[in-house]
Amino acid sequence: MRKLFFISILTLISIVIHAQSCHDDNHPHAIDLGLPSGTKWACCNVGANAPMEYGDYFSWGETAQKDEYLWETYSYCHSDDGYHNIAAFEWDFLGEDIGGTQYDAAHVNWGGNWRMPNLSHIKELMEYCECESLPADSEIHGLILTGPNGQSILMPAGYSVSGELEQVFYGREGSSLGSYWTSSQCMDYDYYHDAGFEFFAYTLDFNATPEEYIYPGLEFFPDGDVCSFKFVGMNIRPILDTTSSADMLQNDVASSPRGIFTIQGTRVCPDTNRPSQLPKGIYIVDGRKAVVR
Repeated sequence: MRKLFFISILTLISIVIHAQSCHDDNHPHAIDLGLPSGTKWACCNVGANAPMEYGDYFSWGETAQKDEYLWETYSYCHSDDGYHNIAAFEWDFLGEDIGGTQYDAAHVNWGGNWRMPNLSHIKELMEYCECESLPADSEIHGLILTGPNGQSILMPAGYSVSGELEQVFYGREGSSLGSYWTSSQCMDYDYYHDAGFEFFAYTLDFNATPEEYIYPGLEFFPDGDVCSFKFVGMNIRPILDTTSSADMLQNDVASSPRGIFTIQGTRVCPDTNRPSQLPKGIYIVDGRKAVVR
C-alpha cells in the first residue's frame, strides 16, 4: 500500500512539473506545443495566478466575473416579457468569432496578442495532443495536454456556472467535468429544435476522471462540437496566435451553415444569392456582414 501511495505521489509531481513548463513564476506564459498552426497556448486560465488555479468565470462575450449567471444577468440578452418565455428573447449579435474584440475576456484582461481560442484552435488541440488525467487523489481534477514537441499544458476541470457563483466555488474542488469557452458562436441553426443558434457558443468540454475510473457512457477525450448557452459562466484558456488566426477564421466561415441572417441571428433567407430582395439593413451572409441599401 505504501509503495502504491509513493508511486502515485511521484506520478502526480512529475505530471504537474511537466504541465507547468513555464520559464519562471511570472505567469502567464505562452507555451509552444508544436502544433502545425504555430498557435501557442497560455499556461493558465484568465484570472488565475498559476496553472493549477481555476481562475475567473465569464459569460460568453462578457469580460468580468459576476455573482450570478442567469438569463436576467446576461448583458447581451433582453426580454420585455420576462425571462420565462425563451421565444421572446432578443439578442445582440457580437459576431461569429469574438476573438480579439472588445467582447473577448482574454484580450481585454491580458491585452497584447492574447485572445480566446476559436473552434478551429480547439479541434487542432484535440487532434494533435495526447491527453492524460491527473491522478484521482490529486487536490484538483484536470487534463494534461501534451503536444507533438513534448511540451504540455494543464487545464483544471472547473464546473460551468448556471446560477450563483459561490455554489460553484464551494463544490468545484471535486469536479471532473471541465468546460471552457471558445470565441466561436454556434452558427448551426438546427442545433436545438426549440431554440435558434443565437442562444449558443462553442465550448471545450471534457471529462477529467482518470481513465480507469470511467464508467460506460462517459467519454475520456473532449468533444469539440459541444455548445452551451451563452449566459453560463465558464473558464477561459487564452492563446497567443500570431500566425494562423486569419486562416482558421476562414475555415470556420467556410464550414458555417449557409443563408442570410439578421444581426440578431435570425435566418431570413436560405438563398445567399438574393440579399438585394431584402429590406434595407445589415445582414450576415454566409458568416460575413453585408449591407443592403
